[in-house]
Amino acid sequence: TVIWRRLSCHRGRAAGGPPSPEATLRVAEAAARAAGEVMLRKVGAEVVRTKAFAADLLTAVDTECEEVIRMTVLGAFPRDEFLGEESVGTPEKLAALLANGGRLWVV
Repeated sequence: TVIWRRLSCHRGRAAGGPPSPEATLRVAEAAARAAGEVMLRKVGAEVVRTKAFAADLLTAVDTECEEVIRMTVLGAFPRDEFLGEESVGTPEKLAALLANGGRLWVV
């Protein structure tokens, strides 16, 4: 979407410091709204597979929404890390993300 392109990665950030809470909130809201737009367009999507148990379903919309959120967040804050439910990856990748010490967005 166009939303993430309008957000500056430096808006609300002190020189070299972490983003302000206000800037972080703006990006989080933009990401949520962008993912919501994807969901509205794809209501009734087919189930791709089940995950941990029969009621834990994965649709193509889930992964697309996560990617929209990822693009929005990392487009605004490229130094942040991102951990998504649908793309968590290997235990080693998870451990590396958690050990990084920087800001980590968990979606």
